[in-house]
Amino acid sequence: MNKPFLSIFAILAFSIAFFSCKRKSIEPVVPIKPSVMLAWASVSAGVNYSIGIKSDGTLWAWGFNNNGQLGNGNFTSQYSPEKIGIATNWKATFAGFDQSFGIKKDGTLWAWGVNTDGKLGDGTTTDKQTPTPIGNASNWAEISPGYRHTLGLKTDGTLWAWGNNSESELGNGNKINELSPIQIGLATDWLSISAGVDYSLALKKDGTLWAWGNNIDGKLGDGTETSRTLPMQVGVDTHWAKITASDNYTLAIKTDGTLWAWGYNCCGRLADASIYHLLSPIQLGTASNWVKITTATGFGLRADGSIWEWTHTSTGQFGTATDWASISAGSVHNFALKPDGTLWAWGYNFNGRLGDGTLTERTSPVLIK
Repeated sequence: MNKPFLSIFAILAFSIAFFSCKRKSIEPVVPIKPSVMLAWASVSAGVNYSIGIKSDGTLWAWGFNNNGQLGNGNFTSQYSPEKIGIATNWKATFAGFDQSFGIKKDGTLWAWGVNTDGKLGDGTTTDKQTPTPIGNASNWAEISPGYRHTLGLKTDGTLWAWGNNSESELGNGNKINELSPIQIGLATDWLSISAGVDYSLALKKDGTLWAWGNNIDGKLGDGTETSRTLPMQVGVDTHWAKITASDNYTLAIKTDGTLWAWGYNCCGRLADASIYHLLSPIQLGTASNWVKITTATGFGLRADGSIWEWTHTSTGQFGTATDWASISAGSVHNFALKPDGTLWAWGYNFNGRLGDGTLTERTSPVLIK
């Protein structure tokens, strides 16, 4: 890695660690009866901005917009959700560091924002300020934006990658950048993906875990710190269900609902604070009802609808509400959806990244109108 990259990485890692380790009293969530509004279908938090889809299939974005990552055609930050374009057939969104992706209901892939090293996948390195179609394929299922590279899954179970490849994070056996999506291997049984800063993770339909790219601090989880140029199976376990990569550590959930972690143990966020490098997966706590976790700010969702946060070696329930349906996290801000389609946010609010129309930090969830 070059020094400029390390500087950016260090700043990002510090921001994440600082927010994760900063403890504050958690105010109980006071139910608010929202006025008539269109429900949110999903939301995806980037590092300092967010994009989401409402129930009518429209695309919305808010937060920092220095590189056109909101997709509204300019570089003006938005403190509240702004409708992007007129299309009403958006199906899923994926926000990254400064690049955004969306899949429409027809299976086509669209991208906008920063295009360093071709991480948008349109065959160029030119930034895009509005959603731009990527290729002609109409069978995209999932996208995972990393720091300088991107992973993608198609409905046929094939794995694709593009962007920077200096750490072999694309998984094609070399270190050559790719400006357009290339298929990784011939397998057609890939299930889910997660791109980190300079490494990648994926699960297969048989429940096996695979990893490749930079392996500093053991973030690949294979018991070593040896980097991998091709997808390599991690252990022999066939019970992996969900994964999420970060800058230098990884979280995962098994099919039995247990939570696992490995990699760099900043601030004791993964286990005993005296252990700095976890080279293999270890279980966190004894709970067996985890359904989703985030590495960005260290919080997760359990099957009973409760949200939990952890710092150092402790884990505690966030507030008293137990009616949360899904979660998403940026670098220092969080979102959660309730079953009624209302969107809630909390955390730091630089550049209006929470979307509540202010720049005020929130220590408990506020309704995003």
